[in-house]
Amino acid sequence: MKTIRFRIEPNASQREAIDQMIDANRLVYNNMVTACKIQYNRDGKVSSVFDLNRMGTRMRRNSPYVAEAYSLTLNETSKRVVQAFKKTLGDHKKETGMFFVETKSRCAVTASPDTSPSISLILSRILRQGITRS
Repeated sequence: MKTIRFRIEPNASQREAIDQMIDANRLVYNNMVTACKIQYNRDGKVSSVFDLNRMGTRMRRNSPYVAEAYSLTLNETSKRVVQAFKKTLGDHKKETGMFFVETKSRCAVTASPDTSPSISLILSRILRQGITRS
């Protein structure tokens, strides 16, 4: 089997567009992980890819910065969040009623087990905090 290697050398404007796409997907990934953590800590259920895709759509509508990202990459991001969450669930046990997934974001997640909000309520709380480029 032959392998073909490509090397891209973007100019300054292309590099800026690539960096913006990566950053927007990072923001979406971190917010989706936060929403999954909150939902899991409250109901003990993992969000579906469909729910996270809807969340990504809402994020695109509410944030001009995320709106510039391609929807296919956001859908792939939601698949990766669910895969990472399920893998982490298989590797670690739930400890003391809280579940943590390591991310680069510094979001503190607290949850009480007696309340059970929907994913849209969790999304609205995240969006109130604002999505900005850091």
